Amino acid sequence: MLSVMSWTTEHATLLKTLREEKGLDCFQLSRLVCLSHNQLLELEGHVQTAGNSTFYSHHIKSYVGHRLIEKLRSLPDTRATSA
Repeated sequence: MLSVMSWTTEHATLLKTLREEKGLDCFQLSRLVCLSHNQLLELEGHVQTAGNSTFYSHHIKSYVGHRLIEKLRSLPDTRATSA
């Protein structure tokens, strides 16, 4: 069962920062983790959903977002290796 978590603007900012630090654009990351581009944009706060989320529930959105942050923290920084 999913634990109750929140997804805040601070989480969205952290997600975007981690993605950029890893040298990934939105399309690359969405393909890597099997999310739609719109779902990733929503997690990063680029899309205001006004009740029309691309996720089935806020709990799922929060869970996916937190797992994505964990995944990004575990990836090597691709910008450092490409230099």
